[in-house]
Amino acid sequence: MSFSTLQRLTLILVFCFFACMAWLSVQNSRQSGVLLDHFVSRHIQAGGLLHDIDNSLIQARRVYENLLADRSGSVNDCVSLVDTISSRLKMDPGVSQELVSGIALDLARIRSGLLQIDEMRSRGDYSDSMSKARTAVENYLTAAQASAEQLAFAPSRSGDAVFFLNNSLEALNRTVTRYLQAKPDQLPVLTGLLERTLKNIAAFHTLEHYDGDIENLRELEKHILVLKTNVPRIRRSLLTDPNFALNTNRAELQEINRHWDDVEIYLQVLKTIEENDLIEDSTGIRDTLAEYDRMFLAVTMGCLAFTVLGMLMIRKLLVTRMKNLKNGTELVSNGQLDHRLPVGPMDHFGELATAFNTMARRLQEEQAVSAKAMEELRSSHELLDQRVRERTNALSEALESLRLKESVFSHSLEGFVICDESLRILDANPAMSRLTGYTPASILGLTPDSFCSQSVAESFRTRLHKDIERSGRFDGEIDILTLDGRTIPLQMIFTRLSDDASQNTHYIGILRSMAGQRQAEEQLQIQASQDQLTGLPNRSMMLSELAKRLDQARHDGHMLAVFLLDLDNFRNLNDCSGHPEGDALLRMVGQRIMAQVRAGDLVARLGGDEFAVVATEITTEGQASALAKRVLDCFQEPFDVSGGTYKASASLGLTLFPRDGSDPDTLLRNADMALHRAKDLGKGKVDVYTEELDSRIRTRIAMEKDLRDAVAERRFEVHYQPIVRVNAPEIAGAEALLRWNRDGEPVSPAMFIPLCEEFNLMPEITGMVLEKVLEDIAQWDTQGVHTWVSINVSAINLSEPGFPLRLSEAIASRGLESARVGLEITETAIMRNPSSAAEVLKSIRDAGHRVSIDDFGTGYSSLRYLQQFPLTSLKIDRQFIKDIDTVKSREIVKATLAMAKSLGISVIAEGVETSAQLDFLRSYGCDYYQGYLCSPALPAGEFAAFIRRLARDFDKNDLEGVNGLTVPPPGPIH
Repeated sequence: MSFSTLQRLTLILVFCFFACMAWLSVQNSRQSGVLLDHFVSRHIQAGGLLHDIDNSLIQARRVYENLLADRSGSVNDCVSLVDTISSRLKMDPGVSQELVSGIALDLARIRSGLLQIDEMRSRGDYSDSMSKARTAVENYLTAAQASAEQLAFAPSRSGDAVFFLNNSLEALNRTVTRYLQAKPDQLPVLTGLLERTLKNIAAFHTLEHYDGDIENLRELEKHILVLKTNVPRIRRSLLTDPNFALNTNRAELQEINRHWDDVEIYLQVLKTIEENDLIEDSTGIRDTLAEYDRMFLAVTMGCLAFTVLGMLMIRKLLVTRMKNLKNGTELVSNGQLDHRLPVGPMDHFGELATAFNTMARRLQEEQAVSAKAMEELRSSHELLDQRVRERTNALSEALESLRLKESVFSHSLEGFVICDESLRILDANPAMSRLTGYTPASILGLTPDSFCSQSVAESFRTRLHKDIERSGRFDGEIDILTLDGRTIPLQMIFTRLSDDASQNTHYIGILRSMAGQRQAEEQLQIQASQDQLTGLPNRSMMLSELAKRLDQARHDGHMLAVFLLDLDNFRNLNDCSGHPEGDALLRMVGQRIMAQVRAGDLVARLGGDEFAVVATEITTEGQASALAKRVLDCFQEPFDVSGGTYKASASLGLTLFPRDGSDPDTLLRNADMALHRAKDLGKGKVDVYTEELDSRIRTRIAMEKDLRDAVAERRFEVHYQPIVRVNAPEIAGAEALLRWNRDGEPVSPAMFIPLCEEFNLMPEITGMVLEKVLEDIAQWDTQGVHTWVSINVSAINLSEPGFPLRLSEAIASRGLESARVGLEITETAIMRNPSSAAEVLKSIRDAGHRVSIDDFGTGYSSLRYLQQFPLTSLKIDRQFIKDIDTVKSREIVKATLAMAKSLGISVIAEGVETSAQLDFLRSYGCDYYQGYLCSPALPAGEFAAFIRRLARDFDKNDLEGVNGLTVPPPGPIH
């Protein structure tokens, strides 16, 4: 078989192999694509819908719970109360219509204003008209209350009518305040979320490849329809009936909650089914693809085996003739020129064999002729070859060096010039023309100072020659003029070249453009002094400019004002709308402030949402205050952001030079103090720095340090004040009160307790008090004194995760009963998070502890709150007991006692100091009292001695003195 036939056969085998591989790959890819398309179309759509349904239902239930918790009332409650008061005034014969005509007119205006506000809320109109209407209602309400107080002194007044009028107007004030401060109704949000969920469920039915549990999907849709139908009705019932959740309708609320739970169950079932289907489909696809891979591998191996067998057969046919050619070549190369190859078929190999034999014959013939000539030439050739090799190497090195130098010279981005002894340019590279704008021919013959302006050419030439003569080198930066008149900065470096005899021959100059570097430096300087977001000067630039203006003001004898302005609640906008919205607001704030200040004033952004204004040439403090007010007034108009309009407010602190300081740091620190006090005053305010403010802040800082040291070193003490039954001469329990001596002087708890709460020290202090109380109770038990003790806790304690559990574990570790420790908390602390506080207090109450609300009447006192929280007692604040002789305090105490008695809650009066106060409390059914009438708060040892002395000196005839008191064992919680 000829070589050409073997070539064709080989090409056919290779082509068949690769064709089979391509066909199998296409088939495998097509089948895999079909499977993946089905998988994606089935599961991605279903998964996305389930995820959207899950998110919508989570948000809907959160809105539903907010709706249940928000019972702020409606305008109908306020209008009904106004109508009731008006009707009662008209019907009461003891009330002269002439005296109450002013009150009736105010009530009519209040009613009209409330209806106008409700109409504007329904339209979503929260403009200045809304604010004016609210202000008018509040003013009329204040006027009505003032008129009612004057009626008490009018002749022929009915006491019951005046009492009713005062109490009714007070109730109206609370109801109107709650309505005006109410949040917008979130019911449309809830309805929208449920409708969105129903649309997603409907989309499930339209999925082409969905084969999940349709029955569960329909059940889910049914429960959501029930919620969508009933939740608005529940919301209306809650608004019209405050006791809706506590009466027989509780079952209806529970039924709604059951529907919510069923929705979550069915949704979880659908998600589980979808997850199982996803796993099953992915497993099937994986198995199918694995089967395809095995088939592809099997067919590939078969094709490969067939191709390899064919190639082996071809190789077997060629190997013998190739081996003969190889052996002949090796023999000839080894000098055996008499060797000849068999010719065989006259194909390519036959022609090679014939040519090989001819070559071998001629080589054999020429070998003898060449042997002698080669011998003669060998000696001369070796010598010539050595000389040529040496010269060639030297020439190659020189050429390579010149080539590299020429390449660097021609392609360098920097300008290169070669000058003679007089510094006249002999040669220049192309970069020199690009830098100067001159043609290469026009550059020749010029000197370096030829490119400078006339004003600097002479000085540059003198400096250039002087440096070269002194050190043989010049390095400097010079501004040159280009051919088109532009000025560019260049760095010029000139170096002297000398020959072997140290004679000056030439100068080499390097010219590098500095324009880019200067531009970068200028840009960096701008960035270092300018706020990138607003374009205003930054803190560094403001401090530098403030120092300059202070020097100028000091020289001119003028005043200078520094304002610090900070946006109120700016973090809420960032959290709700995102940082792009916040950045847009900051830019608009900077523009508005710039529009309000004078031409020579400086406005800067110090960072975050804090801005500074430096006003120069101030003549009076009133002028500075007027400018500050003008700056704050620019926040009256809302800001247009992409999410809608945003009503922003700001607080401002003002300080003056030279009155408040003479350097930038002092002025900024003082302005910052004034800013923080402005925020404490209610935000949206202006406050001016004073020395009294500085002193108070320094005192506060010192107090904070001493408090933290006292907590770390446990320098607090716990005293106990007895809690006494009013109608029986016995000690019911005691209240643990915290005491602190600072530098040997006692500090009022009213001063340091709020600071401890602000500095977040209360959790550690409460733990320390609880530990000391438990230790004292255990010690008293060994002395025969058995009583319960109540401790005060803060809102921070109630928000701690696991606080009830830690409380129970601490008491159990001492082997004490839960009834031995009660908890007291203020109304204000509870109302920070009523729903969460109610849950925590319920778990504490279920554990067997007493729960008392402290300082009742000073916060959010309300029958609804008393119903909501699991209280065992309430404590009337000592201020009402102190002012018991006034009509208002007596009425508040009587109303509190009546309200508590109707709810089955015991009442403890604080601060009882006189027998008259005790007689009044006894006559109206008060349960317990504490105060100096019995005893002040005592250390643990003195308290135990006091209790033992009472037990010894018991005298039933003395109900008001301490000698008539006994100590019963701790009983059940009332």
